[in-house]
Amino acid sequence: MGLDFVKSKEFFKEDYRPSEEEPFMNKDQIEYFRNKLLDWKKSILCESKDTIKGMKEETRNIPDVADRASEETDRALELRTRDRQRKLISKIDAENIKKDIITLSSFGTRHTLSDTLSNSRGIGAARRWIKKEFESISNNCANCLDVKYQKNYFQANGRRLTRNVWINNVMAIQWGQKYPNRFVIMSGDIDSRVSDPNDFKSDSPGANDNASGMAGTIEVARVLSKYKFDNTIVYVGLSGEEQGLFGGKGLAEYAKENNWEIIGVLN
Repeated sequence: MGLDFVKSKEFFKEDYRPSEEEPFMNKDQIEYFRNKLLDWKKSILCESKDTIKGMKEETRNIPDVADRASEETDRALELRTRDRQRKLISKIDAENIKKDIITLSSFGTRHTLSDTLSNSRGIGAARRWIKKEFESISNNCANCLDVKYQKNYFQANGRRLTRNVWINNVMAIQWGQKYPNRFVIMSGDIDSRVSDPNDFKSDSPGANDNASGMAGTIEVARVLSKYKFDNTIVYVGLSGEEQGLFGGKGLAEYAKENNWEIIGVLN
């Protein structure tokens, strides 16, 4: 990361800010968001290193031998956990996230009521692409992910759903080794829309809302799928969120029906 990071900083205008007047996701915008991701990653890694250093120094300053031994045992476990977190974070690839944001933005619109048959435009194409990415990740970890659609049928409500529609989430489940019925859910929103909630034809690339979140979820799946965990992790793309949190509602009902014990949700 180091050399690429320096190069991008050297040739990028530090005072640049994206504008609605310029073409969407042009070269400057892409570089701007790339730098923000790299800065964020660098900050997290530095913070982790500082925390580990501080914990080691605090342990040395405990005068009582027995107290120090007990404290060192606790801190050793904490240090191993923090070190594992640091190593996992270091594996996040900003280029993968950028590439996936661009791909998701290229579907034109991902509106809940948009085209489901086209291979290049609409919510259907976006869902299939996400499912394919999850399946590819699973193939690289000996089929460690259970990839499927979680389907929900909603009737028209005269407001933001002008017709009956299937609102389908895309799930990839990494089953826990010790507590398979304890679930940590990480989600991103698949859908996008313009200001008019019922306009399903106009372009709505939705790079930041929420292609970035969906791309982040996919990248985390790429990294964490290489490891085993006590609890089950669900990576999921939620549909229908911009129309009224319909995908989240469908997933919540599915979790309740299957008696999931949910211990964490990251969105």
